[in-house]
Amino acid sequence: MTKIIIFLSLCSLVIFPTVNSAQDLNPLQVIFEKATEALSEGNYSRAIDLYEKTLNIHPDFAQAYYYLGLAHRGAGTDLREVVWLFKRATELKSDYADAYDNLARSYYAMGMFDEATEAALAAVNIDDDLASAHLALGWVYLLGKDQPEDALYHFEKAIKQADTPYAHFGLGMAYAKAGQKFRALEMITILRQRGEETSAKQLEDMVRYGKEVNPPIHLAPLVMPQRTKGTLVKETPSFEPNKNFSGDMKVRLKEKMATIEDAPQSFPINSPQSGASRIRALQRKTINQSKGSGY
Repeated sequence: MTKIIIFLSLCSLVIFPTVNSAQDLNPLQVIFEKATEALSEGNYSRAIDLYEKTLNIHPDFAQAYYYLGLAHRGAGTDLREVVWLFKRATELKSDYADAYDNLARSYYAMGMFDEATEAALAAVNIDDDLASAHLALGWVYLLGKDQPEDALYHFEKAIKQADTPYAHFGLGMAYAKAGQKFRALEMITILRQRGEETSAKQLEDMVRYGKEVNPPIHLAPLVMPQRTKGTLVKETPSFEPNKNFSGDMKVRLKEKMATIEDAPQSFPINSPQSGASRIRALQRKTINQSKGSGY
């Protein structure tokens, strides 16, 4: 949890420059900061409330759509609705690799493998060092499309960027399905060295006895752990205020803000339909705003 809080705090620092005076704060940065804090704590309902408030102020804030998508997905909202939020983020910020990556993972979870492939490829075309997108492509090609040879490349890329057990598990499965049993045995050894005995045994049964296995959930998560501070700073797009604001957008972290009231818990965390309804309402609002702009 500490790592997640640090990561999301860094996101705010990249999106908004630092500030020295509370007088320089404006409502958007305060609300976004509180939303990010709620998301890092797993308080998805509150995060959703607050990210929606940021979009009321700044309707074209790509990062708000992206993090709103993460919050809705965490809250269990229907993924058929959640994907729109990630797509909207990419429409507003065409080089938003993280948004394409999470769009791909959402499509993968829905079994929409062609769409998942397209989105993940868009992510790596923007940033070829994005390990989580390569990992997503590995699983899509391996389990979604039964193309282990294509999966090998992306699992290997993921391991170069983030050497994790679930990437080795996927690579081992891909080697086994591609007929490279000796290489698969190497992955079994690595998993055992890392204390992943159950996963190593499953992979060994697949290689030696041809048993079909499904990757353990902790080895094939929907969302890969986030990247390091250095990578984050390089990849997170800077905030560009629209006509609704003047001056620089700044942020101060970890301080009690008195400029915004605590948002209400509008719907229970485990209320997918309520979340879906809210996304659809946001879609309608976006369409109406586009019509009103004359485009």
